[in-house]
Amino acid sequence: MTETYPEVVVPFEYTYNFPINTVWAQLDDFGGWSKWYPALVNMSLEGGDENQIGAIRKFSSKASSFVYEEKLVEKDVHNYTLKYLVLAKTFLSPYTKQPMNVLRLEKIDDSHTKLVLEAHITPSTEIPQEVIEKFKTFTAGGQTAMYDSLATYLQSQQYTQPEKVLKEISV
Repeated sequence: MTETYPEVVVPFEYTYNFPINTVWAQLDDFGGWSKWYPALVNMSLEGGDENQIGAIRKFSSKASSFVYEEKLVEKDVHNYTLKYLVLAKTFLSPYTKQPMNVLRLEKIDDSHTKLVLEAHITPSTEIPQEVIEKFKTFTAGGQTAMYDSLATYLQSQQYTQPEKVLKEISV
């Protein structure tokens, strides 16, 4: 009999001062996250456009030449949810099957949105607690930087958009 180990879920939450559709418009573009998070470099998309299930995005970060690969496996535009497998090997690889990230947005009110990201890790062997703690720290730091960048991007778009509208109207 094969021994099974309980799934490990590492949650992350972030609150935006923007409506849910504004935030979703950026996250919905699976292959375009480098537009608002410049730390992601050399982003490419294989297997279709950003809205196609099965599309694989590859990218590296400015901090490392390591190439990340993630495969879109589910998109629910009505519930503002993306699910994607982490294909690239990470320090968790010796202990796990492919981790799955589940990202969803929740409407707080008309101008506030909560992003919830859960990393679902299915162990193939027992994961040492120090590896889980390292992953939690890595996730919290990386995700905070990324979603801070999205907030900054959305804020910059809010400030420039009214000027564009005024110029178009006055022509």
